[in-house]
Amino acid sequence: MSNPDFPGAYPPDPRDQGRPSRGGRHGSHGRGDSAPRGGAATGRGYYGRTGDYGWDAPQRDRQVPADGGRQGRRTAQSSRGRGMSAKDRLAAQLGTRPAGGQADGGYPGPGYPADGRMAAAAAPRGRNGGGNGRGGNGRGGNGRGRVSRQRRKGDWWRHWSWKKAIGLSLATGAGFFVLLLVGVFYEYARTPIPVASEFAQGQESHVYFRDGKTLVGTFGNTDRQILSSNQIPAMVKHAMVAAEDKHFYDEGGVSPTGILRAAIADLTSGQIQQGGSTITQQLVRNYYLGIGDAETATRKVKEIFVAEKLASEKSKDWILTNYMNTVPTGASVYGFGAAAQQYFGRPVSKLTVAQAAMIAAMPQSPSYYNPDPSGGAAYQALVYRWHYVLNTMAQEGWLSRSEASAQKFPKLVKAFNNSWAGYRGYIMDAVQNELETTYHYTATQIANDGLRVVTTFSKPMMNALYASVKQEESLIQGGMPSWAHAGAVLEQPTTGQIWAMYSGPNFDAKDCNRIRCQWDMALQNREQVGSSFKPYVLALAREQGMSVKTSTLDGHSPLWIPPVSSPSTYASWTQPAASADSSEYYEVGNDAGDGQATGVSVVTASAESLNTAYTDLYHRVAGTDGQNIVQLAQAFGVNTNASGLYNMRDEVGTALGQASLTVEEQASTFSTLANDGMYITPHVILRIKQPNTNSLMSVINAKVTSRQVLTPDEDSDVDYALSFDTQAGGTAAGAGLPDGREIIAKTGTTNLSQSAFFIGSIPQFTLAVGMFTNEQGCPANVTGCAAAANQESAPPAGVQTLYGLAGLQGYGGQEPAAIWHIFATQEFASMPIESFPTPDFGGTSWNLLGPYTPKPKPKPSPSCQNWNWWWDRHCHGNNGNNGGNNGSPTGQALSGVAVAATPALISSRRRRAARRRNKAG
Repeated sequence: MSNPDFPGAYPPDPRDQGRPSRGGRHGSHGRGDSAPRGGAATGRGYYGRTGDYGWDAPQRDRQVPADGGRQGRRTAQSSRGRGMSAKDRLAAQLGTRPAGGQADGGYPGPGYPADGRMAAAAAPRGRNGGGNGRGGNGRGGNGRGRVSRQRRKGDWWRHWSWKKAIGLSLATGAGFFVLLLVGVFYEYARTPIPVASEFAQGQESHVYFRDGKTLVGTFGNTDRQILSSNQIPAMVKHAMVAAEDKHFYDEGGVSPTGILRAAIADLTSGQIQQGGSTITQQLVRNYYLGIGDAETATRKVKEIFVAEKLASEKSKDWILTNYMNTVPTGASVYGFGAAAQQYFGRPVSKLTVAQAAMIAAMPQSPSYYNPDPSGGAAYQALVYRWHYVLNTMAQEGWLSRSEASAQKFPKLVKAFNNSWAGYRGYIMDAVQNELETTYHYTATQIANDGLRVVTTFSKPMMNALYASVKQEESLIQGGMPSWAHAGAVLEQPTTGQIWAMYSGPNFDAKDCNRIRCQWDMALQNREQVGSSFKPYVLALAREQGMSVKTSTLDGHSPLWIPPVSSPSTYASWTQPAASADSSEYYEVGNDAGDGQATGVSVVTASAESLNTAYTDLYHRVAGTDGQNIVQLAQAFGVNTNASGLYNMRDEVGTALGQASLTVEEQASTFSTLANDGMYITPHVILRIKQPNTNSLMSVINAKVTSRQVLTPDEDSDVDYALSFDTQAGGTAAGAGLPDGREIIAKTGTTNLSQSAFFIGSIPQFTLAVGMFTNEQGCPANVTGCAAAANQESAPPAGVQTLYGLAGLQGYGGQEPAAIWHIFATQEFASMPIESFPTPDFGGTSWNLLGPYTPKPKPKPSPSCQNWNWWWDRHCHGNNGNNGGNNGSPTGQALSGVAVAATPALISSRRRRAARRRNKAG
């Protein structure tokens, strides 16, 4: 009971030992006088939160329900804050004692109702909250003297322990790890395998002689050969794996243990022995676009992702094969194929164990290692690495210990010199031109697609042809002038293949500009061909029905020729009377001594190269506007636009060789005549091997066209008419072979001896030879040049001319025929003797003399058909009607073969056979 006169509390009942607190879960704050643990509280406090005075506490304590204070908590909630200011309520909530508050004895302060929390604020604070005395069943108390307070939001974060820190750290790390894994898998999934780089797939193209083995040269700068897996022996693959990644077959795209192993090996050995990257990673760096080798984390991550994807999508064999094709194996050398050729001159399939191990050792330091014994430290380092490769092969069981120890460091072969010097540059230039024009490769494809081009050229015949030209030029005092050139083409009639050519002295000559060394004199240069154009006129006449055996041509000199628009009009022996039509007549003459030849046979007109007979024949057969000759020349392979033939087709003087043809076009025409009238495209590429997507080689054979220009019967008659040029009375008498085999041939010489040609064929081969000067025609500053063009004397000074070289007049039957003879004696003489088809002698007899019907001159005596190149007295005098105006003097040995000709040896009668006018041969 309460007593207002005594605001204290009754002494505690000895029977009431106080109610232990339940950890602050029940009841309200109370104050105790710090009773010993487990003992009775001596202080006074409030029980519940009702605001009663302290002496009521024991009585109420006995009335506390069994739930330990839940009812008191409800009561406190209903009465909390009555009669308190906001400040005091805040202090009560915070557990602090307000100013003027409750007394130490547990009484409420004046003017304030007692509250359990205020009482608790005055209690001594133990370790764990409120008192454990009577009435001290405060919230959070456990009898240790500390007053407990209500749990609030954020208490967990304000009270740290090492367990909490470790747990939180582990949870945070796990979260980050999960996020990292998600990010890694996301980036891995979205990282594609890039496309292969052009450089990794690029390989230079190789050009070979016709044997397919001897290298002429290469196009491009990437020395690489892409090989297929079956082209690389297992032993060579083992050497590569031993050198770079001996666990290659047991690992994925990336090897963490391999990286650790490599680091340990390098540290313990004191030098770089192994690389941390797998072969797959190295392939990714070397092969794919966008990877590179920059030392950045993003690049390395991308490399790892691509390597892992590659390892899961491609076989080990595919990865290793491509790696061996792309890995650097020397300075500017890539892959095993190129290295095998560069160092040992053989394919990969022929490598020895020692050679394979040396190449496998190179990728570790390709720009430093030097396989040359004179390389000093770079050589010794390579030898050390080579031993490592052999020992690893033995450790892996790919090589026995005895085999490994028996190996000797391999010797190198002389490296191929890719210089285009000599005649190689001309061959390479011709091949590139044909690749672009016939096969439509671009320059980039030629340089990077790894073509294997087998040409038609024979190296022995190339050497023989160059030696033949050099031998003849050696007779020129002071050597060949810089403004004079020679060109030659050797073609096989039945295939159109060019086996040899003389295009110039040296593609990389020091004085190249002065001698025009890189201008191909065989395939590119165009010059007037003189009388060597007459076979075109002969073939056209035979095609139109002329008999080469019984027809009569007009060889009178001079002769006035009607225009081509009047093919039925006869030529006139005298100048026509002045009229509208007479101005279109063309005056032409033969050389001195041939003026009264009058009616001649086709054979004689051809062998003696009579200008009048062939000019008259041209006006009969060329067509009313010259279209016939243009069409036939095109069929023979002549470029009628580039040669100028089309523009001069209606000029009868065209029969005398005004058009400018190449030596190759002349060779092609005679090859057609030697092949039964069948034209086959002349070409320099025999076949092309091109890598496909599987690194296998697809073969492209030569692309040629063929067409029948003349029927075999027509062709046999033309061959017959041309078979007397190298016999006595012909313009190249003596140029034939000692065995007397049949040859069809024709000479040609232009005015002032500025161009000279000789073309000769046997059934197996045609060889066309030309010589010419840079400047054609008369210079404007040289007086008397035009008049000298029709004379047999030397041209005036200041004119570029072949006249006088080696003491000769510069005719087609001299130096060009001598070169032909030198080569043919060496190369043709050993071939089986074959004959041209028997002439058909078809067609009808033409008589171009009009009212005059003299008996045709007989053909050269058969007794002279086998006239020896050396002096033969029987044929020496048979030259009275040699009007060929472009041949060598009949019976005279050609220079460089028997007796070097000099002006003293040339009779006036022979000189008559060497001059022509108006671009005649």
